[in-house]
Amino acid sequence: MKVFLSYKSEEVEIAERLQKALEERGHDVWRDNTDIEDGTVWMEEINQALLESERLVAMYSNQAFQSEIVHDEFMHGLSQKTAIGVITDRPSTIAPPFNQVPVISIYNWLTWEITADIDYLSEAISLPDERFQALYPSFNHLRGRSS
Repeated sequence: MKVFLSYKSEEVEIAERLQKALEERGHDVWRDNTDIEDGTVWMEEINQALLESERLVAMYSNQAFQSEIVHDEFMHGLSQKTAIGVITDRPSTIAPPFNQVPVISIYNWLTWEITADIDYLSEAISLPDERFQALYPSFNHLRGRSS
């Protein structure tokens, strides 16, 4: 599955770990720091990757919620019903529009290797479109066992 990873640049270490974990589970993960070549127009590359991705994984944190770029990327995924939220720290609240998609908490995965939650995320990403999109009207949180 082609996955676009949306995150705040200050959280690059967490993004790298999440990218690696998803790639180990067979996903083709697009991330700006690894997939944009020098000399290209940054926003054009991001927009193209958004169009080509089958899922958008948005890293949820207080920093990410303040980012205009993360917001714009997220809104694309929301409009296409391809977005899934991943809680990577303890956000104070998950406000609209970020609370309108399935959410999985991997908070403790960052300190303890809880692979079940990463596996659950990978399984959710891998769902066929119809099953993935069916999660939208009924779920706010898919999983929060490790929160």
